[in-house]
Order: sequence, then structure tokens, then C-alpha cells
Amino acid sequence: MLRGRSPGFWGVLESHNARGVSRSHPPWPWGTSTSCPRTFCWSCSRTCPPASCCFAVAWSAASGETSLTCLHRNLLHNPCAEEGFEFWSLDVNGGDEWKVEDLSRDQRKAFPNDQVKKYFVTSYYTCLKSQVVDLKAEGYWEELMDTTRPDIKVKDWFAARPDCGSKYQLCVQLLSSAHAPLGTFQPDPATIQQKSDAKWREVSHTFSNYPPGVRYIWFQHGGVDTHYWAGWYGPRVTNSSITIGPPLP
Repeated sequence: MLRGRSPGFWGVLESHNARGVSRSHPPWPWGTSTSCPRTFCWSCSRTCPPASCCFAVAWSAASGETSLTCLHRNLLHNPCAEEGFEFWSLDVNGGDEWKVEDLSRDQRKAFPNDQVKKYFVTSYYTCLKSQVVDLKAEGYWEELMDTTRPDIKVKDWFAARPDCGSKYQLCVQLLSSAHAPLGTFQPDPATIQQKSDAKWREVSHTFSNYPPGVRYIWFQHGGVDTHYWAGWYGPRVTNSSITIGPPLP
């Protein structure tokens, strides 16, 4: 949704989202502007159900000044398997390999967001897939990441089958321009026993006060079933996200 479309707004969007901040403007801190008469909203979310507003820019027609107030879109492409395995690297593809399945009607009722329709599922040997987010390409200029260093929030959802045990794993790294790790979130693998409740579980982490120099984010998840049954009885994953910005009100 876009409100109050104007040439001035589109010029700001192109300058600061597509190509990074121009040399004539300093990096804007997160916050709001009380002097700007109106706010424009641009929805570009990659969450499975699109967010109502994830990019807010306040712009003053009188002064021509702009301020970035919120940028909370999902930086992961195809998080809910709507495009098969597009944008994902299949790092380890064991057993009967990765597969995309539909959430049944009952499963969709049980999932926290009933608009998520698909998930990725693993097999009887380890399956891992990953994505690398290029922050500059996504509009996060170097001065912002080195000086303001906004929070980076990671979320993932996983579930086991009720009839088979499974092991889920996740690793997220903040990387420099040379792909050297500057921060890592890697919780212990989650083992879910056979005959579990099979509920969807969320895992999340926020990177704060990380070192300057972050240019990429590497996200990898997957797992394996613990009974080595042929087919797809390992953990299911979907609705993964990486967002950057200040805490939402």
C-alpha cells in the first residue's frame, strides 16, 4: 500500500533503498520526525502473508528533508516454499532429499499464521539449505550498518511429525565483506521424540551491538529424522525471516 504518492517520495526511495544512501546525505538514525507533515508507506514484505507496512519514510514538502523511520521487511526470499526451492542453496540433500509439501487444513489451523500454506521437509539423512543476504543490495548502506548498527532479528518455525522423531538445527552468521564471521547464532540442535505433540515451534534471536563491518547474513537450517525411515519424516520448516530495524512499538 502506498499513500500520498509523489515524485519526491519515489526519488528518496530509489536513492536510499535501491542504491544506498547518496553522498550528500548522512546516514539517518532510526526514529521519527515530528516536523514532517505526512508519512508514506511502501509494502515490499517477503513474509508469506504480506505485511501491511514495512517501509515508512517521513518527507517534508516544505524542506525536502526525509527521515527513515522503519524498515522491517523480510530479507529472506521464498521463506514459505511458495516458489519451490528458488533462492535456496541445497547444501546437504541426503536421504530422499528435500521436499515441499502443503499444509493440510488442520495443520493450517494449528499454525500461528493461517495464511502460510507450504513448508519444506527433510528426510532420513541430513538435509540443510541456506541463503545469503547481501545487505548493500537490500538497501542497507555501510554507514548505517557500521554506525547505527540496527538490531538484526532472526526467526524460524519448525515442527516434527507425530509418528517419527526428528532433529532440527539452525545456524545464522553475520559476515564481513570477506565473508569472515562477525557474529553467530547456533543453538543446540532440537531433538523431538517420537509421538510428540507435533506443534510448530518458533526459534528467534536478535543480534545487537555487533561489530562494524557486517555486509552479509548467512542463514542455514534443516535436520533429519531420527528413525531413518524412507521418505520425508524429518523436521518441517517454514516462515523463516530476517528483519532489520528498531523494535516495533
